[in-house]
Amino acid sequence: MSATPDTQQKFLQYLELYKIEPTNSDEEVSFKVLDCAYDLFCALDAFAKNHNAMKAKILNILNPKGE
Repeated sequence: MSATPDTQQKFLQYLELYKIEPTNSDEEVSFKVLDCAYDLFCALDAFAKNHNAMKAKILNILNPKGE
């Protein structure tokens, strides 16, 4: 799956928040990259949980139990 130019631009703007500079030490860059990866993981985890909760609600509406 390839990203659209708009998606790529949004991702680059997101990466700018971490302020990775050429003058940063390897340790600083590693920390910032791991921080970014962790933030993205947490966002994806929250998205997945929200998706599963919404799916369950929709299924309960479509197939109510006890009827």
